[in-house]
Amino acid sequence: NEEMFITQDPYPGVSDAIWRLHKMGHKLHIVTHRETPNAETSSILLTHAWLAKQRWPLKSITISEDKAIIQTDIFVDDAVHNLERLNSVSIAMTGVSNAVCMNRLWNSDWKGLRIDRLSKLVDLVDNLEKKINEVPK
Repeated sequence: NEEMFITQDPYPGVSDAIWRLHKMGHKLHIVTHRETPNAETSSILLTHAWLAKQRWPLKSITISEDKAIIQTDIFVDDAVHNLERLNSVSIAMTGVSNAVCMNRLWNSDWKGLRIDRLSKLVDLVDNLEKKINEVPK
C-alpha cells in the first residue's frame, strides 16, 4: 500500500543521528536497491517521496543493486551480501574495512563491526574523530 509506505516513520533515533552526523560535518548518502516492476508506482518513486518527506540533509540518493558504487568512509547496511561486497571494495582501496552491520535477525553470521541503532554509529564516529585529533601533527 503506497500510503502506508509514505506515512511510515523512520526507526526511533534515526533522524536525530542523521542530523548529528550532518552537524559534525559529514556528507550523508543513501544507497538503496529497489525493484521496479511498474515505473509509475514503483518503490523507487515511493522511496524518493519518503526521503523527501523526512527533510534530511542528504548529499545524494542512489538506487543501485551494487551499493559499493558510492565511495564512503563508513557504510551501514543490514544485508550480509552487501556488507561482504563493501568490505572487499573498501579493503582493496584503503586497506581498511568500512562496512558496519546494522543488527537484524537475518544477519547474525556477519563477523565484522556491528551497531544496533544509528546513534551508536554517531558515537563510533565521534570517538574515532577524537582519536584522530589527538594524534600529533
